[in-house]
Amino acid sequence: MRSVCPDTATFAAVRCERVLQWLDQPETAVHEMARVTAPGGTIALLDTDWRTFATTVADRDLEQRMAGPWPTPHAGGFLRRYARRAGLENIECQAVAHHAHHIAGDASDGMFPFDQYLELQIERGLTRHDAEK
Repeated sequence: MRSVCPDTATFAAVRCERVLQWLDQPETAVHEMARVTAPGGTIALLDTDWRTFATTVADRDLEQRMAGPWPTPHAGGFLRRYARRAGLENIECQAVAHHAHHIAGDASDGMFPFDQYLELQIERGLTRHDAEK
């Protein structure tokens, strides 16, 4: 029976998009990606750094409570560090700002709909009154 775990140096490319922020130990996941990627292969890491989240909400405490309920909401800001610690070379990084100008949507702009995000925040204790500020 074949093991579920891929062999070392198996894949020519690995892509991980908006996953690391959900992990308790994202650095371990990047080490595993490096392990299964063949020499000369490519690893593409894309993730969010919720420390850059900004709103037009006047209440600073509310804004802080709205930013990232995930285990590692800052993962996107540490991708280079994770890659270096995994022993990767020829690292290229590019930061991109995403500006959303609406609350609800169909995620056609690459983001999940903010109304779903709002529901997550309400589950964490944000009140609808706070959300309407």
